[in-house]
Amino acid sequence: MIERQKCDDRLVHQRGLQCGACGHRRLRVIYTRAAKGGKLVRRRECRKCGERITTWECVIGNP
Repeated sequence: MIERQKCDDRLVHQRGLQCGACGHRRLRVIYTRAAKGGKLVRRRECRKCGERITTWECVIGNP
Protein backbone atom coordinates (compact mmCIF):
# COMPACT_ATOMS: atom_id res chain seq x y z
CA MET A 1 0.00 0.00 0.00
CA ILE A 2 2.78 2.44 0.87
CA GLU A 3 4.61 1.50 -2.37
CA ARG A 4 1.55 2.39 -4.46
CA GLN A 5 1.06 5.68 -2.62
CA LYS A 6 4.67 6.72 -3.36
CA CYS A 7 4.14 5.90 -7.03
CA ASP A 8 0.88 7.89 -7.16
CA ASP A 9 2.52 10.90 -5.44
CA ARG A 10 5.35 10.85 -7.99
CA LEU A 11 2.86 10.89 -10.89
CA VAL A 12 0.92 13.82 -9.40
CA HIS A 13 4.09 15.95 -9.20
CA GLN A 14 5.51 14.88 -12.57
CA ARG A 15 5.57 17.59 -15.23
CA GLY A 16 5.62 16.80 -18.92
CA LEU A 17 5.82 13.47 -20.71
CA GLN A 18 8.40 10.75 -20.64
CA CYS A 19 8.94 7.62 -22.70
CA GLY A 20 7.32 4.55 -21.17
CA ALA A 21 10.06 2.30 -22.58
CA CYS A 22 13.27 4.09 -21.58
CA GLY A 23 12.18 7.03 -19.36
CA HIS A 24 13.72 9.68 -21.64
CA ARG A 25 11.89 13.03 -21.46
CA ARG A 26 12.60 14.33 -24.98
CA LEU A 27 9.75 13.44 -27.34
CA ARG A 28 9.35 14.70 -30.90
CA VAL A 29 5.90 15.42 -32.37
CA ILE A 30 5.52 13.46 -35.62
CA TYR A 31 2.07 14.76 -36.53
CA THR A 32 -0.95 16.55 -35.08
CA ARG A 33 -4.60 16.28 -36.11
CA ALA A 34 -7.89 17.68 -34.84
CA ALA A 35 -10.37 15.27 -33.24
CA LYS A 36 -14.00 15.54 -32.20
CA GLY A 37 -14.88 17.81 -29.31
CA GLY A 38 -12.07 20.30 -29.90
CA LYS A 39 -9.36 17.80 -28.93
CA LEU A 40 -5.96 17.33 -30.56
CA VAL A 41 -4.34 13.99 -31.28
CA ARG A 42 -0.55 14.02 -31.41
CA ARG A 43 1.74 11.17 -32.38
CA ARG A 44 5.08 11.45 -30.58
CA GLU A 45 8.40 9.63 -30.88
CA CYS A 46 11.12 9.24 -28.24
CA ARG A 47 14.38 10.80 -29.43
CA LYS A 48 16.42 8.17 -27.59
CA CYS A 49 14.81 4.78 -28.33
CA GLY A 50 12.27 5.57 -31.09
CA GLU A 51 9.23 4.34 -29.11
CA ARG A 52 6.02 5.99 -30.37
CA ILE A 53 3.07 7.14 -28.26
CA THR A 54 -0.23 8.87 -28.97
CA THR A 55 -1.54 11.71 -26.81
CA TRP A 56 -5.07 13.14 -26.73
CA GLU A 57 -5.06 16.78 -25.62
CA CYS A 58 -7.73 19.36 -24.81
CA VAL A 59 -7.64 22.95 -23.63
CA ILE A 60 -8.74 23.56 -20.04
CA GLY A 61 -9.89 27.05 -19.09
CA ASN A 62 -10.17 30.18 -21.22
CA PRO A 63 -7.75 30.48 -24.15
